Amino acid sequence: MSTRTACEDVRLVFNVNGVRFEAWKSVLERHPETLLGGEEKEGFYNIFTGEYMFEDQDPDLFRYILSYYRTDKLHFPPTGCVRSYNQQLSFFGIMPELIDDCCYEHWRQKNARELTRSKLKRPGELALNGVLDRTCRMKVNDLLQVAVRNQTATDVLRYLGCYFVLSAVICTIVESLQATENKRFREMYFWVFDVVDPFFTAIFSAEYLLRVLLAQSSLQFVRSVTGVIDLFVILSYILNFLRGVNSTVRSILSLTRIFRTLKILQYAKVSHGVRCLYHTLSTLAGELVYLMFGIALVSVTFATIFYYFEKQVPNSSYNSIPSSFWFTIVTMTTLGYGDLIPMTPQGKLLAGICALAGVILMSVPVTIIVTTFNRYY
Repeated sequence: MSTRTACEDVRLVFNVNGVRFEAWKSVLERHPETLLGGEEKEGFYNIFTGEYMFEDQDPDLFRYILSYYRTDKLHFPPTGCVRSYNQQLSFFGIMPELIDDCCYEHWRQKNARELTRSKLKRPGELALNGVLDRTCRMKVNDLLQVAVRNQTATDVLRYLGCYFVLSAVICTIVESLQATENKRFREMYFWVFDVVDPFFTAIFSAEYLLRVLLAQSSLQFVRSVTGVIDLFVILSYILNFLRGVNSTVRSILSLTRIFRTLKILQYAKVSHGVRCLYHTLSTLAGELVYLMFGIALVSVTFATIFYYFEKQVPNSSYNSIPSSFWFTIVTMTTLGYGDLIPMTPQGKLLAGICALAGVILMSVPVTIIVTTFNRYY
């Protein structure tokens, strides 16, 4: 259960082919990218019984699905049908790569045999089938959310959305370029941007309104990260039409253009590699935090020693531990900007040790991330 108290939490009931399961809402929300952890499950809610109805799903396999939310460990039934298991994972939006190490090899071998058998029986048919029993509203919502499905319509909207977002980002970059000594591209070719800006405003506004109307909870979507990014993208274009605004205020408001590039992240999940990277970083979040804390502790130690070694040098740039900390970070990451250099012999010796320690320390998280990523990929 999450840190929220029991009185604030809600116990949800799931009816899976006649078998009832219960789970805390806070537990499910730990995985918002899945069906049970997101808003999509509301399409299966029965207002008369107060239960979420999954009549066509397997209750025996659902136990493993629910166990994943509670323990963050996904297991594979030793005697289960791998095809049915894969369909359950696909339905609930859980990646098979999240299967725990104790079961992963067994699942991989059975899945490989099933894929081979499926190709021999029905060439061209995918072993993993998408969810077909969705309402029209949920299908349209899936398309707008750029869901990963093997459908032509999804692919068209996906690439069309990527095209518009990339075009908007390119226009943002071009308008900042210096056309002449005194004018930028936006000032010189203002008539082009006077056409482009309303066009993108209309496109992104229509997309945003559709997302709000089709969301199971409009308010929850507006308050979500995706909704906030979409809203600020639209505002960044609307601000271009404002006239008579103070230059300082306009400069601050122009920062909303940053959200145009962040909108690309909405389409990142169409890439299998990006999704694997996301799950890799999510899995290793705790370990990486401790590792970064250890690196920071080592950096502060080196910075303190540098400060006391170099502060006696006349006109020394090491006038504080934070300035020494900057040199330590630059040295450990092997950037070597050259704005700070040690002058004393002991400082130079310590700089060499710091550089070697940085190479070792920085290679540790890279190795861990690459190893975990290869497993998921």
